[in-house]
Amino acid sequence: MKRLQHLKTTASPLLLKQCEAIIEDELKDLQKLFRALEVIEQRKLYKGQYEDFASYCQKRWNISGALDFQGESTLNFKIKDEHELPKIS
Repeated sequence: MKRLQHLKTTASPLLLKQCEAIIEDELKDLQKLFRALEVIEQRKLYKGQYEDFASYCQKRWNISGALDFQGESTLNFKIKDEHELPKIS
C-alpha cells in the first residue's frame, strides 16, 4: 500500500507538468475559439438556422452553459474526442 501511495506522489508532478504542457499548447486555440464564438454571437450569424445563440452552441457544438463575452465565460463541453485524460483515483 505504501508503494502505491509513493507512486501516486511521485507521478503527480510529472502528470501536472504534462497537463500544463497541453494547456500551454492549446491556449492559443482556445482563445481563437472564444473569438470565433464571439463574432458569431455579435453578428448573429446563427440566425436562420437556430432560434438563438444558446441553441446554436448546444445543437451545433454540444456546448451548454452561459456565454458572456462582456465578462467571464462558463462552458460545459461534452467532449466527442477519443483522447481521454488519465483516470483519477
